[in-house]
Amino acid sequence: MAANSCAKFDLKRSLECKNGTHFFSIICGTQAEIVRSKLSNGRDKVSLPALYEQTYKISERSSSCPPEKYWTNLRKKWIVVTSISRPTEQVIKLSRLPNFQLLVVADQKTPKNWTLANSILLSTETQLQLGYHILQHVPWNAYTRKMIGYLYAIQHGAEIIYDTDDDNVPNILSDFDDYFAFGNTTRGLIAQPDLGEFGYIKNPYVHFGQGSVWPRGYPLELVGGLYNNNYTVCKYTTPVIQQGLVNGDPDVDAIFRLTRKKLYTNIDITFDGYAPQVIYPTGILAPFNSQNTLFHYDSFWALMLPVSVAFRVTDIWRGYWAQPLLWKVGKNLAFSATNTTQVRNAHNYLKDFAEEGKIFQEAGSLAKFLIEWKCSSTDLYECMITLTEDMVTHKFWEAKEVLLVKAWILDLNCVRYTPPVIIKEVQAGSSSMCVNDFQTYSIFNGITSNNNATSLNEKFELRKLCNFGFDVKSTLPKTIYVETLLVITFNYPHYEHIWLLELIYRPHFPHILYCGDGKAFKAIPDLEISFVHANVTDGWSWYECALRVIDMNYGVRQNYIFLSDDVLFKFWETGGYDKDEIWGYKIEDQLLDVALLNQTDLVPEGFTWEWNRGHHGRVGCLKALTRIANESAQNKILAEFVQNRVKFGLGDSLVKVGMSDIFQLPRIKEDLFYEAGRIVRDAEILLETAVPMDKKEYNSTDSTYF
Repeated sequence: MAANSCAKFDLKRSLECKNGTHFFSIICGTQAEIVRSKLSNGRDKVSLPALYEQTYKISERSSSCPPEKYWTNLRKKWIVVTSISRPTEQVIKLSRLPNFQLLVVADQKTPKNWTLANSILLSTETQLQLGYHILQHVPWNAYTRKMIGYLYAIQHGAEIIYDTDDDNVPNILSDFDDYFAFGNTTRGLIAQPDLGEFGYIKNPYVHFGQGSVWPRGYPLELVGGLYNNNYTVCKYTTPVIQQGLVNGDPDVDAIFRLTRKKLYTNIDITFDGYAPQVIYPTGILAPFNSQNTLFHYDSFWALMLPVSVAFRVTDIWRGYWAQPLLWKVGKNLAFSATNTTQVRNAHNYLKDFAEEGKIFQEAGSLAKFLIEWKCSSTDLYECMITLTEDMVTHKFWEAKEVLLVKAWILDLNCVRYTPPVIIKEVQAGSSSMCVNDFQTYSIFNGITSNNNATSLNEKFELRKLCNFGFDVKSTLPKTIYVETLLVITFNYPHYEHIWLLELIYRPHFPHILYCGDGKAFKAIPDLEISFVHANVTDGWSWYECALRVIDMNYGVRQNYIFLSDDVLFKFWETGGYDKDEIWGYKIEDQLLDVALLNQTDLVPEGFTWEWNRGHHGRVGCLKALTRIANESAQNKILAEFVQNRVKFGLGDSLVKVGMSDIFQLPRIKEDLFYEAGRIVRDAEILLETAVPMDKKEYNSTDSTYF
């Protein structure tokens, strides 16, 4: 039976009920063909092998596809949920998410009069008229009917699909795009394997500060294992699947809820909402679900939900199934900080426990199987089928998933989805993921409480002697800079002072990052700190640290403050400074022309050091400014930098000199700084030379040397 001779499915499913036997018919040419096999209960089951065996590879649309005459491209960004309730408060908020189209997939229990502005409801009647091949395989009253919504969104122009539930919603709709990466590249951390035999599977919750919590789908036998908090830092291709964490009642399993939750009290867990995004490279697995998860176009093929496993298993098994296939096409999974609070719908935890039994018993063995699995085909769809069949062989799910995946592939072709191509075998590890050669490594610890300052204060009782902005009789700081990342740089590895810096700054600055020579850094007992390596050379490391910090992509919204380790920052006296402007310490008013600075009589008084006229001063500045001018023709950000210098009254070779031992960089200007800063770094300009970047700078005198 040739695939292109088949007409579309009967839109009413050609369901016949005769003597309790159900038939589904496919119209091929002029003859209806019904293939039946007896179920254990004596009822007939439909199988459709001939159609799928002959059509799943075809790139052209089969004549069995639904007609295109009613198709319209509605939106590029879609939200897909399924619901059996009237519009919840969370769904109403989702319908207001800017630039997104909300699509709700109904089921037989969904109210018939369900309606909501700015949304599309796929009623049960509408679903039967869509002509999708998966309709033959997806049961009613099942979470897996979401697949119908995915196909509908793809069919109508989706490039992004936000997969979530009707009890989940972003906290602030206007900030939604800040939590996920939508461009071609992004910055963040690349995970490294954990220690031990099972280092290929990680608990993502540890990265976000909750080391004693584990997600649904994480192997129970690995709970409490050693976590590797070392990361690679660089710019990388945007992950095509991004799981956002959820505060409140997150997606933990029934064992956690039954053993860790207080009776009659809701779970209330808070993750580090400012932690950088972490991406999992080839060879590292993690469980992810269908709540608060963003899928890019190149991952739409991975939206298939298995139908032979329980509701509490289907999205977790989908996530595991997808990851080795992602690696085949050079794509990856990432986890992002919390942007959502979940008030979970009522659950029977014992029922959840029973449904999750397959996860408890098989998650570890499934992960091991997937790490070792191979596919020799160069076609993604063939590998999808092969993996599905192999998981049937190993009893991770049932044979009906093979028919489902073939129907799913046929429908993807029908809605004109173009899958990514398999690339040359990607080696396990993180270095191959970086899109530039500008990479380093870091240690990161998610922070959910101020344990460092508390334990240190109890140990040293230093605040009884030194009142750093505190009321002497109070242990609470006057001001906490939640949206600031304080970066303390070490030109020389005096890391033995970190405990004192923690005691001074941590009560006011929840987010602190140390930067210096990583080769000399060792973990400090009882202190959970974050550190990034920079090439420290003769004291001109400041630009290197700044670039490294921007690459880490912390979630702070406001600003970075860079501070040398030998400077005491009077942060309690900076209330009048503009957080949206760049300011530094003692920036001179006099301009220097680096094209002439080799002449001694042109060097201003107080700045007669030899470096001003040498490689790290005049020569480096002239080299950097020349390169910036040349590259600005092709780089819009550098062009803006040059225009700002013109507005500031600067010629091609004019600079200012100042003390850069403390410096504020607002996040709204980090891209501008990054593009110019990488060139300044390459020119090896000493940190004491500040190149004006904008129309306004501040002189700060609120710092003193130790």
